[in-house]
Amino acid sequence: MNGLKRNALRVSALVTLLLIFTALPAAAQDDGPALELPLLGYGEPHQAELASERDAHLLAFNGAAGDTITITMIPTDADSTLDPYLALLGSAGQVYAANDDADVMAGEFFSLIENYTLPESGTYFLLAATFATMNSSFNTLDVEVVDDTQASATLEPGSLSYEIVIERLSSGGEIPADLIYSALALNADEPVQVSISQEQPIQYATFEGAAGDVITLGAESDEIDTLIYIFDAAGQRVAANNDRDRDNVNFDAEVSDFELPADGVYLAFVTASDYFDVPGYPDLIGENTITITLETE
Repeated sequence: MNGLKRNALRVSALVTLLLIFTALPAAAQDDGPALELPLLGYGEPHQAELASERDAHLLAFNGAAGDTITITMIPTDADSTLDPYLALLGSAGQVYAANDDADVMAGEFFSLIENYTLPESGTYFLLAATFATMNSSFNTLDVEVVDDTQASATLEPGSLSYEIVIERLSSGGEIPADLIYSALALNADEPVQVSISQEQPIQYATFEGAAGDVITLGAESDEIDTLIYIFDAAGQRVAANNDRDRDNVNFDAEVSDFELPADGVYLAFVTASDYFDVPGYPDLIGENTITITLETE
């Protein structure tokens, strides 16, 4: 369908702040707003629609260590142009599994993570995206606002709609009630250094803002080509950047002069540009340092 495609990721975190949620949506902490990600239950179909081929959604579910699960992401429109890409992420930035096409030879181009046994009890994330937004040709673009109207103008309604279902094939025990994940809490004008590796290639980071605030989020490294995704509180990816200035050979990621679309908390992925490669981005052997900066106007 789209030729040879990549089908796995990995992500990490070194400096972390533990955030505990009792439910979704709910207050993450007494003094701040919470993420309001869709919280999926086993056997309960979740339907949504991507706004463009560059779009991506972040979802969550809780599982028990030893649960064996199968996850499918299937287009729901008969005339769909969606080429799904699905990734299973850990609560601290691990990438446990990912898939683009269930079976190319059989013509099954939906995404399938099959018979996967969860390694620990707790919260997991699902990244629901498209091959176009995950492959390296997309990530070399200097994209900031992902949901641009120009990219969406030619799409028919429902053409990028999808359904995700998590089936629990065998039980490992009681499913935790709380939503728990690890993230770095960013403060404006306070740079922080983190390390990522093949085992944990993504650093999750959170910050709060108000609609109309203009922010610049940067990720500098002397060792790797960095990449940034920003999701709003509901799990909609609102911005992305790989290279600050490719013409001048500056491959540090920077989402610059970005106007926040709504009040609330935002979740960023800070990682390497090829974080979804199998068996992991080659340059992530050992620890790799990234300096994260958040500036506001």
